[in-house]
Amino acid sequence: MATGPVAALFTGDNMIPLSEFPAIDATLNATSALLLSLGYFFIRRKRIQAHKACMLSAFATSSLFLGCVVVVPLILTTLCRAWRGRFERHKKIARWTLPLWFYVSVTGVVVYWMLYHLHAQVAAR
Repeated sequence: MATGPVAALFTGDNMIPLSEFPAIDATLNATSALLLSLGYFFIRRKRIQAHKACMLSAFATSSLFLGCVVVVPLILTTLCRAWRGRFERHKKIARWTLPLWFYVSVTGVVVYWMLYHLHAQVAAR
């Protein structure tokens, strides 16, 4: 077993306890709702840049929420099981974790490409 800061990540010394995730999720959702409201407020007043900033920030907080709800706890559980040498239990959950983690990783790149490259090409026409 490793020691030091890396080991502390997997022993619970520095990890956010899973019991904290509901509060984190509620905070992310509340932040997203506030940003959406502000975005609407700004666009009604023709403040395009402020609207854009609010909407992109709302998207980011909603994305963090989704990551916290689905992927992050699953990844942490999978990593902890492997780190502690519980490979049979690790393999059982990794069968679910790998495709979800891969999906989130790939779609993140696709969304980036659509927002910053495809949209720019369409806007330039």
